[in-house]
Amino acid sequence: MTNLKFGEINPEYMKRITDIINFATTAHARTSVFTFVLRLPEHRDKGDSIACVPDLSSGLMERVTGALRARIAAHQKRRKREGHQVCPTDLRHVWVREVGTSGKSHYHMAIFVNKDTFNGLGYYSKEDHNLGSYICEAWLSALGLLEFPEYRTLVAFNNAPHYLERLRVDRYGQQILNLRSHLEYFAKEYTKAYTKEERSFGGSIR
Repeated sequence: MTNLKFGEINPEYMKRITDIINFATTAHARTSVFTFVLRLPEHRDKGDSIACVPDLSSGLMERVTGALRARIAAHQKRRKREGHQVCPTDLRHVWVREVGTSGKSHYHMAIFVNKDTFNGLGYYSKEDHNLGSYICEAWLSALGLLEFPEYRTLVAFNNAPHYLERLRVDRYGQQILNLRSHLEYFAKEYTKAYTKEERSFGGSIR
């Protein structure tokens, strides 16, 4: 399987991605899909101190999704407590690990949520009650760096969200095609590093 832009595509990864899209759109008639990059901090001796000591132990991406789920649940409870209408949402995700020319890993991640709950990231450059901020906090929590808000810039939001509207037959097919084309980047073989020690791919199983 080949993409003219990205080269060889891992067909198993694309199958899993397609399954996750189907899970998400079955759960919610209107789905928002947000993609972003999660980078690791520099970790080296500055002379008299260590810049930071991130937690890179096994289960890093599981810690991210767990922390994000907890923040979304707290968001829903807070809005209900304040008397706002609350639309339920499931969280589904897919991620890939890539290795740059320097040999340092970074992660690409996509999350799928109810569009009636989150239709945008919000003003995420500082701590606030919005999805973008929750994503930044979840990454720092997973790394054990919540006390260092300057590292929020390790999360890069570079793309507009995708919207999948299952009941809009006039546009749904094109929306799916656009998203699959975007997520083929996740499945490209180039920059992947397959090892027994670290996984290169993960995602929701239902």
